[in-house]
Amino acid sequence: MDTTYLVTLVIGVILVLLSIPLISGKVKKNQWYGFRTKKTLSDDTIWYKANKFSGWFLLLSGLVILVASFMLYSKDPALFQHYVGVVILTPIVLSVLFSFTYLKKL
Repeated sequence: MDTTYLVTLVIGVILVLLSIPLISGKVKKNQWYGFRTKKTLSDDTIWYKANKFSGWFLLLSGLVILVASFMLYSKDPALFQHYVGVVILTPIVLSVLFSFTYLKKL
C-alpha cells in the first residue's frame, strides 16, 4: 500500500473523529479545539451553533476524502498521486468557507 494513500486515509479518519464531539456539543470553549474566532469565543450560544455546523462539514470533508481517495486509488494509483492535493484540500477549504459564511449569519 502506498504511503501517500495511507496518510490520506488517516487524515480522513481523523477529520471524522474530530467532528463527532463538535456535532454533539461536547466541546466547551477552549484554546485548542473547535471553530475558534473572536465571535465564537465571545458567546456560548454562538460557540455551540458554529461548532455544530462546522462539525457537520468536517465530518463531510473526512468522508469525501476517504471515498475519493479509495475510488481514485483503486482506479489508478498514479492518478491518485496526481490529484491527492485536490482530494485533501478541496473539502477542507469548502468546509472552512461554509463555516465562516454560517458564522456571519449568527
